[in-house]
Amino acid sequence: MAETQNLSDRDESFDSSDSDNEDVQVQVQVQDPILTARNAGASLSVPAKANIARKRKLPTNQGKYNQRGNKTIANTTAWDCLKDFPNHHFTVIDRKLRCNACNEELSLKKSSVKKHIESKKHKKGLSDIAKSKSQNQTIMACQQKRDKRESTPGSTLPAEMRLFRFGVVESCLNGGIPIGKIDALRPLLEKHGHRLTSSGHLGELIPAVLEKEKDKLQEELKDVKEACVIFDGTARLGEALVIIIRFVQENFIPTQRLIRLEILAKSLKGEELAQRLMSCLAVDYKLGPSTVIGAVRDGASVNGAALRQL
Repeated sequence: MAETQNLSDRDESFDSSDSDNEDVQVQVQVQDPILTARNAGASLSVPAKANIARKRKLPTNQGKYNQRGNKTIANTTAWDCLKDFPNHHFTVIDRKLRCNACNEELSLKKSSVKKHIESKKHKKGLSDIAKSKSQNQTIMACQQKRDKRESTPGSTLPAEMRLFRFGVVESCLNGGIPIGKIDALRPLLEKHGHRLTSSGHLGELIPAVLEKEKDKLQEELKDVKEACVIFDGTARLGEALVIIIRFVQENFIPTQRLIRLEILAKSLKGEELAQRLMSCLAVDYKLGPSTVIGAVRDGASVNGAALRQL
């Protein structure tokens, strides 16, 4: 009995000590830091809240332009732009819009396309294309005239290929590039154009280029009212005769054009030089005696004799 009573007393003492420890832990957990600070002498006060404090809501970033209204995505394709803007030399390459007049790719936005077609660069590109078409028609007319007069090589080729070959030869002559150099440039030229032929066959197009230049000079000189002729020759290894015409355009710009470069077998006499001048001025370019108001020459006697014949 005594042992049982001692065990019960011991259990009660343990229970009382456990309850005391739990009360201490609860007090430690419930203790307010602000209250502790106030008890320590700190001066703390609660600020007044605004009435709309609970109604405020920060906007979340849900994407660009989603804060105001709904964004409508325009599914515009390159083909739509091609239909909406005809006659502006647009084309579609790999589902991208390209302007052939300016040689650049464009955005599919209609506002960007409208801004592009109103630019000076695009307008200049359209005028260049129109001018190029007119020049191509002139070139084809010259080649067709030669086809009727004589049997020219390549007369059965497509018109685009003939124009491309003519342009290559003309560009080389304008740049002072020998026709024989075209064989080295042929892979590059054929990479972005039509098929070429050897330089020997391309050289046969030189008379066509000369005929086109003569037609261009005749068109320019047909409205000239007054002009001065300049001629000279050299006697080394034959005779190289040069005839230049000098005139003033309508906008008062002095202009001179080389209208004849001729290689002859020997030095010319007075009557022979007069015949070449007459053939060039009166026959080829229709310049009458009232148009040629002056002549520039050196002191060679043959030049004076030729002018007296004219």
